[in-house]
Amino acid sequence: MKWFTAFLGYPQVFAIDAMGAGRSGEMPASRLARAALVAAAILTVGFNLGTNQPQESGWTIGPETAGIGWYDLALAPGEWFESAAVVSNHGLEPITLTVKAVTSITTMRGGFALGDDPAPDWFNFTAGDYIVAPAQALRIPFSLNIPVDLPPGDYGAGLVAYEAEPQEPIRTAGGLNVIPQSRIGFAVVTRVAGPGNCAIKILGAQIELEPEGQASILLTLANVGNVAFEGKGRLNVTSNTQPLFWSAPLEIDYSLPGEIYYPITAPMLPGEYDLSVEVHDSADPQCSASWSQTVNLAEPIDPGETRFELFETVTDDLGNSTRQLNVYFLAGLAALSLGLIGLVFLIRFVIRHGLIGGRKK
Repeated sequence: MKWFTAFLGYPQVFAIDAMGAGRSGEMPASRLARAALVAAAILTVGFNLGTNQPQESGWTIGPETAGIGWYDLALAPGEWFESAAVVSNHGLEPITLTVKAVTSITTMRGGFALGDDPAPDWFNFTAGDYIVAPAQALRIPFSLNIPVDLPPGDYGAGLVAYEAEPQEPIRTAGGLNVIPQSRIGFAVVTRVAGPGNCAIKILGAQIELEPEGQASILLTLANVGNVAFEGKGRLNVTSNTQPLFWSAPLEIDYSLPGEIYYPITAPMLPGEYDLSVEVHDSADPQCSASWSQTVNLAEPIDPGETRFELFETVTDDLGNSTRQLNVYFLAGLAALSLGLIGLVFLIRFVIRHGLIGGRKK
């Protein structure tokens, strides 16, 4: 299963499931992720790319080729591909849509996504505002002109559309102004001919101990090959101080070259743990990686609590933990020492000059 997501300005995410493999595939389902910004938010409305049926937005966009929801292409350097997007207005009024070509990103736990950055130069499309008459469809051509020197591998891009005129803000129960907006798109995945190399690395993990015996773990992986990675794996957690062994499966969705972040929650108390991770590509088990690390987790400090310790545990971006002198503790200890020395001198001065118990004679 491939995940296709139109990621359209954080934190709006529009997700589409795409089934099957090969040169084209159906997109039978869509998901809606709604989120609000602090002052004003954009609400993404979903639709079904596979059928191009009217949904909440009243309009759709999809490939010109019948029966597919996205393009899965295999092209050689110097080859040319032409097709078109079809934008349909299912409403009773004309609509103006902004349509543009964007590049791909990778979502959490892997997954293909359409971001907001421009598509590569060899993805030819005239971005702009397009007016679609009621009950009509508009054909907007695009083409791919693969450079002769483009390295082999998998490349992701796509087309997205949204209404040029934003709707009126909606006031939520929490007092936020939410601007509803539909951003809809389809993917164009291109494999450029040449040697393919599947390679995956596990860069490390960030761990944060939470209350009630839980820990948030953020694994960082990297697809360092030139083709997409889609696979499985497992995280094992063994405690060196507690009678605990915990294991969880990992499912990494279709991910183009680049970093992959995989969040997971594990039952962990303060103490020392051995973490190990193994991942492999589902189609090529030889494309695999493993990683292990021993970590020391200190008891989490309540935000309202101030705690001074001589040594503190410092964890770097790759999950390596070390014990270091706490400079704040040393500074506080130095200030306390100076205060005590000053108090001793003050007491001696008072006693010597008879300022306590009577006047000096």
